[in-house]
Amino acid sequence: PGEVIWTNVPCKGDAPSARSGHTLTGNGQGKCVLFGGCGIKSDDAYAVFNDTHILTLGEPGTWDLVPDLGDVPSPRWRHTATLLPDSDGVLVFGGLCKGRRFNDTHVFSIEKKEWSIK
Repeated sequence: PGEVIWTNVPCKGDAPSARSGHTLTGNGQGKCVLFGGCGIKSDDAYAVFNDTHILTLGEPGTWDLVPDLGDVPSPRWRHTATLLPDSDGVLVFGGLCKGRRFNDTHVFSIEKKEWSIK
């Protein structure tokens, strides 16, 4: 058995704020999609997020905040996210926000950087 070693990878760009309950989905082609979660905004106020960030892997990695395009899911945390077989779509289902439980499905296209309802 090999040894597992964690390293801090340098990144540049518009990194997401500290959060929990988010999803990070890799597409196997050098990109990871981060969506949602909850945490503290820059003004120290609690927030539930619906922002989308893409991390392009490399030396260094690069974070990009994706502009809202299409049918962006409402703010949520503790949702699920799964890469679809085409390696472009990330399916997001469910989640929570302020006591409300969601039962909706959205798909994010990594290539188009656009959300749609499914």
